[in-house]
Amino acid sequence: MNDLIDELSPRSIQILEAVIEGYISTGQAVGSGTVVRKHRLDCSPATVRNEMADLTAMGYLKQTHVSSGRIPTDKAVRFFLDRLMREEILSFEEIERLRMLHPIYGEDLRATVRQAGRVLADVTHQAGVILMPGLKQAPLRHIEFIRLTSKRVMALLVSQGGRFFTRVFEWGEDLNQHDLTWASNYLNDRFKGKTLSQIREIVIKEMREEKAEYDKMLAKALGLMESALQKEQLEEEVFIEGRENLAEKPEFAEVENMVKLFKAFEKKSFIVKLLSRALEGHDLTVLLPSESGIEDMPKLAVIMARYGTEGPGGGTLGIIGPLYMNYPKVIPIVRYAANFVSDILKS
Repeated sequence: MNDLIDELSPRSIQILEAVIEGYISTGQAVGSGTVVRKHRLDCSPATVRNEMADLTAMGYLKQTHVSSGRIPTDKAVRFFLDRLMREEILSFEEIERLRMLHPIYGEDLRATVRQAGRVLADVTHQAGVILMPGLKQAPLRHIEFIRLTSKRVMALLVSQGGRFFTRVFEWGEDLNQHDLTWASNYLNDRFKGKTLSQIREIVIKEMREEKAEYDKMLAKALGLMESALQKEQLEEEVFIEGRENLAEKPEFAEVENMVKLFKAFEKKSFIVKLLSRALEGHDLTVLLPSESGIEDMPKLAVIMARYGTEGPGGGTLGIIGPLYMNYPKVIPIVRYAANFVSDILKS
């Protein structure tokens, strides 16, 4: 990035910043006259036009029409984010709107993060996106088996991230609650802190080996665990809230673009992979349109942050919107929401 600083003069940087700030606040091309007038530059519009032409040649700006002003490229916005941007301080009103998550305190993780997505969409006027970790990736906090009938069992699984689900399944022999409680205690003592995918591998391996030292109770405990883990809810879930906000953006005014947008949102595996990139770092991640890899929809940027536990079991929340988002405002909003959800889950 220092190389980029070296190739730009102080005046070029000042003009580039003015164009970017004008574009991300309005979504419109910015002309030389506007730059001089709003930023009180000590030079003429003709000088600014020449500088803008040079910035266009270097790949920082582009011109949508011959007679129009300039808009920034992804290269320019990345430069702005990394070197020039100053985040805004959230207002009391914005913080209060984000803290609307409080009424769902005490409910499960699924309800909490979905509400976070709705609040983010409402506050930023973009689409809120949530990646909720699958139980098989999350470290186990607690497992419990409850007898419903002589051969019917309910399993309750709780992850360290706060997600839980229940599963009812049939067992091939009569069971009493004493045996189920023993199996629950044994599995909690042995597997607490391991991810469910790790547990499943161990369970399957040890059941296949049929070690002589395992008595019937141990085999039963492992069999119950194996039965409880066969569930689609073990996979990650993706929620996209406030899609209608994107329909109001100029980029998606045409029906064809809207169709492409919603088709992109239907590709769960891709969205999971995209949002999982935030789990690789400790802070917030911004992916510009050329960096996101959203097929057939190169106009979308993603701002996301991890929430919940460090390592396995963490999730991602953020927003998806056009390139011209108000990054100085939206970035601290996303960061605050992620931290707030994490605090709720730790309580």
